[in-house]
Parts: sequence; C-alpha cells; structure tokens
Amino acid sequence: MLKGMSVREGFEYFGLSLTILVFAIAGYLIGREIGQTVLVTLLATLFGIFITFYEAWRLAKRG
Repeated sequence: MLKGMSVREGFEYFGLSLTILVFAIAGYLIGREIGQTVLVTLLATLFGIFITFYEAWRLAKRG
C-alpha cells in the first residue's frame, strides 16, 4: 500500500489522521468549559472521524 504512495499523498493521510486528534482535544476543551466533557469530546471525535473518512474517500476517488 505504501509502496506506490508519493510523499505528498503520505502527508495528506498524515494530516487526516491528525484531524481526529485535533477535534478530540478541541471537544475536550470546549466540554470542560460547559461541564459536559465526555459528551462534547465524544461528539467532536465522531465529527473528526466523519471528516477524516470523507476526505480519505475523496483522496481515494481522486487517485
């Protein structure tokens, strides 16, 4: 799988994997402020996963 991947594609997939982490941290910080840490963190993480799968699907469709 990685054999035919260019450096550019590798960085795109690396950026996509960081998307989930960024949304999880943002959800935790927002949830901590409003008193619903677990719920908001979970929702933000699920949103990050959705965006990641959508972008990965777009990349796969393009290539």
